Amino acid sequence: MSNKIIRLLKEKKLTTYILKANNKMKVQLHVSHKPHISHKIGDVSTQESRALIDILEREDLFEKVVFGNTVACPYCESIDLVINIRCPKCRSLEVEREFVLEHAKCGMVFPAKNLKIFNCPRCGRDIKPDKELRIIGSIFRCPSCGTSFESPDIDLHCNTCDKDFSIREAEIKKIYTYQFREKAEEILDLLYVYSRIYSEIEKLGVKVYLPGTINGESGVKHEFPLVLRAGNDKCLIIDLGGLVSSIDLDGLIRDYIKILDTPQCRYLYVAKDENVNPEIQIPSKLKDYISLIIVKDIDEAIDKVKEYINNLIGEKKR
Repeated sequence: MSNKIIRLLKEKKLTTYILKANNKMKVQLHVSHKPHISHKIGDVSTQESRALIDILEREDLFEKVVFGNTVACPYCESIDLVINIRCPKCRSLEVEREFVLEHAKCGMVFPAKNLKIFNCPRCGRDIKPDKELRIIGSIFRCPSCGTSFESPDIDLHCNTCDKDFSIREAEIKKIYTYQFREKAEEILDLLYVYSRIYSEIEKLGVKVYLPGTINGESGVKHEFPLVLRAGNDKCLIIDLGGLVSSIDLDGLIRDYIKILDTPQCRYLYVAKDENVNPEIQIPSKLKDYISLIIVKDIDEAIDKVKEYINNLIGEKKR
């Protein structure tokens, strides 16, 4: 997970958003009247939202899901269409529709051109259209030729390429939106925690990098989610993964090589009590480089990390 966190933190658009927002990200779907399909995240612009979605989709945190479908022009695939309802006999556009309605309280059945009926024509009672009227049918009429019919013909005109076509010729286009994969919540929570800690550490007047790069003694450059430099000779690597997921020996061993290759740095693990395996034993070679802080929640983590850093700064001043 650490590598994914680093990649996400290196995306300035995403980091900027995380730093100024809370950790609840929600994608909103917008379809305008002159159809233009777009997505927004929070209060950022559509363009910025698109960039964030691209990042999250690339990192496999998002998946596309079908939201609905619409008709599109078979010639240019535009969905900017005008729908024309025609009489199937004379092709006139002068088509009218009548509903056949039933008043639930008295059983009266009557025709109406719309659903804005507030008084029953039979019993005279006030009607709540959304609760007391039931649509039991509808019929279309053509004033031009006097024909009545159940379904009109539907033709479409494309405003983009200026072509006409029937509903039978129209292309069906799916509209997609995005939803988070199951694993995304844990990763976004961790990004949020890093952003909180980063903001608090900045106030202490030390250099902090999100993410940070350290040159190892082997010549290899190592990347870490959060690096603090209190001086020119030493640094502090802060690992917050234990706040949202478990820390075990396997996790420590994965960091073993990087920790030994960066002896100028102290490696600080921050974890919730329930995420620490009580049987874990830090390898003896790493004890001089690793510190472990156990906390109950994020707020306590911030306080303890700040206390640790203040002590570290104090040591350098003495």
